[in-house]
Amino acid sequence: MTERHEDLANEFIDGRVDRRAFLARATALGLSTSAIAGLLAKSATAGRSSARRLDLLGATPPKRLVPKVKLVKRPGDKKVKIAFDLPSQAQLRWRFDQKYFQAAVNELGDTVSFQNAADDAQKQATQIENFIVQKPDVIVMVPVDIEAAATLATQAAAAKIPIVSYNQIILKSSGVTWWVARDNVAVGRKTAQLALKARPHGNYVIASGDEGTDVARDKTKGYIAALKGHSHSVTLVSQQFNQNWDPALGQAQIQNMYTKYNGKLAAILCNYDGFSLAALQVLHGNKGGKVWIGGEDVFPQFANAIALGTGAMSFYTDLEGMARYAAQAAHDLGNGRKPTYANDKFNNGAANIAGERVASFPVTKANMCQFIKQTGWVTYNDTYKGVPVSKRPKC
Repeated sequence: MTERHEDLANEFIDGRVDRRAFLARATALGLSTSAIAGLLAKSATAGRSSARRLDLLGATPPKRLVPKVKLVKRPGDKKVKIAFDLPSQAQLRWRFDQKYFQAAVNELGDTVSFQNAADDAQKQATQIENFIVQKPDVIVMVPVDIEAAATLATQAAAAKIPIVSYNQIILKSSGVTWWVARDNVAVGRKTAQLALKARPHGNYVIASGDEGTDVARDKTKGYIAALKGHSHSVTLVSQQFNQNWDPALGQAQIQNMYTKYNGKLAAILCNYDGFSLAALQVLHGNKGGKVWIGGEDVFPQFANAIALGTGAMSFYTDLEGMARYAAQAAHDLGNGRKPTYANDKFNNGAANIAGERVASFPVTKANMCQFIKQTGWVTYNDTYKGVPVSKRPKC
């Protein structure tokens, strides 16, 4: 199987192309009927493995939602100097990413210097250029704009500094050495599937994040892929990318649709819980959970909404695992070897790059206790605030 055939198979497994598009492209590549059948068989087997790897929960959650990622330091390893550029501190999760990454770096005996770009691609460019001048062993970055960051990755590679693309994958640069991310297409698809199960009829709204990120693009792609085939019962009345993930822009989008359709919305699919909370504002608390609202990152306030029944679910990515995978990769690269972890490859338009897909799963009322106990991401008291004591589960 050639690399192009392998890429096509991976896209089919991950849901980035449907069966019809897969067959059309396979035929265009000149594959025989038997070769296509072989690819389909391989994809089916790998797809089951991929689903297990990504840990997308069904009715029965696993005993451990987020297994601990083991860090490995070899005898004779040097202390690696790492530079890490975060996109901002505005979103809750980036504070946790920084905390988890710092802890992993300390465990490996390395050092790290942090900057954050305040969601400004130009500011990030300046920060990365400054990092390159300082000559760290490795640069880890969350690209504010996955295409604009290509130049930065290429510059780092020219300076012989490995680049780790974190949470989002930099496109169109062979300078990217390794990446770590969730499967955002799968997350979007699963979110929409849960919405369709609960609200199979009515008007749907998609509140997407910044179009400059693959997170926003791919989650949205996953939503739309799942909604296809349901046009007889579901109407997508709005899909909008909101610059800088600004909750105010998401709220304005949702408010416009709420007004236009006289409150008759069935589901709001949110790229993250900044928009989920904005939806609750528009819906005046969404009493009774009339509108299905699903998001990501399990903001404490939205975890409370899930417990109260006004929110439906929020996807959580193993952020500690993501940070530990990245810290291990930086340690390995700084010591001149391939990263320990790599369970996937991604063609970013310039090269086929190895990286790690991190487990993600939907947090619902049903598994909230398990989530609290195993992650510590939110607290019991905050999550069940407003829930009568007699109706609170014993976690």
